[in-house]
Amino acid sequence: MTQSRSPCTNSEMRERGRWVRKTWQAALFGCALLVPMIAGSGCGLLDAPPPLPTPPPSDANLLANPGFEDGGQGWIAPQQAAWTPFTIVDGPAHGGGYAMRVQLPGDPSTPSHTAGGVQALDTHVFPEFLSGFYRVDSWRPNAALQYLQFVVRVAGGDMGVESPTYEVRFLVAGAERDTPTTRDAHLIFISRAAPVIGRWTYFSYPVRRAFELRFSRAPLVWDSIQVSLEVRYDGITADAAFEAADVYFDDLYVGYQFQNPNRPDDP
Repeated sequence: MTQSRSPCTNSEMRERGRWVRKTWQAALFGCALLVPMIAGSGCGLLDAPPPLPTPPPSDANLLANPGFEDGGQGWIAPQQAAWTPFTIVDGPAHGGGYAMRVQLPGDPSTPSHTAGGVQALDTHVFPEFLSGFYRVDSWRPNAALQYLQFVVRVAGGDMGVESPTYEVRFLVAGAERDTPTTRDAHLIFISRAAPVIGRWTYFSYPVRRAFELRFSRAPLVWDSIQVSLEVRYDGITADAAFEAADVYFDDLYVGYQFQNPNRPDDP
C-alpha cells in the first residue's frame, strides 16, 4: 500500500527556496574564486592571454656613432699592409657636420687593396637591416675590378666549425661581375652600375635575409659580428701610384627594418 505524502506548507516551500538559492550562490562564488587560480596555474584549462611582445627600444640603431659626429669612436681599421684606414672629416656630410672619408690609393705593389672602416656590433639579436649613404667625388679605376661594398662578418657561434668566419659581401656599386671570394664568403649585388659621382646616394639591404639566402639560415649565437665599409680593387694594372677613389660614408643604420630612419629620396 502506497503511503501518500502530505503537501508542503507555504513556510516549508519558502525554506526550501532559500536553501536552493544559497546553494547556487555558494557554487557561483566558488567558481569565481577558482577561475583566476586555474588561469594562473598554467594547467591549460583557462589560459590567460599571452603577454604582448616587448617593443624594440626607441634608439634601435645597433651601430655606435653611425653619423661620425663623435669622430672615429667605435670604428677601427685593420692593421694590414693592403688596407688604408679612414679619416673623419667635417665636410661634405650627409647629415650633421662629419662623415667618414675613404681614400683608396692605387698601389702597384698590392694587387688587391682595401680602404675603409670596421665596427663590431654589441647585440644579442642578429641585425635585420642595414642602410646608409655614400658619396663618390673621384673614381679612377685602373684595375680589373674596383667597387664599393659593405660586409657583414660573423665569427664563431653555431654556423659551423669549418671556417672561423662567415660573411656576406654586399656590392653597392662598381662591380659588373663577381668579385674574388671564398667558400665561406658570399656575394649580394645591390647594384652593378658605376657609382654616382658628386652626390649622396642611398644604399640598403635586409642583411638577415641575405644570410638566410646564402647560408640557409641566420646564426642564433656568435662570438662577434662586424660591419665593414669598404672601397676596394682587385687586379691592379697601373705601374705607378695614383688615387683610385675618394669616397664618403655617412648616416649608417643597422637594426630593425621598420625603424630605418633613412629614405632613398633624402638629399
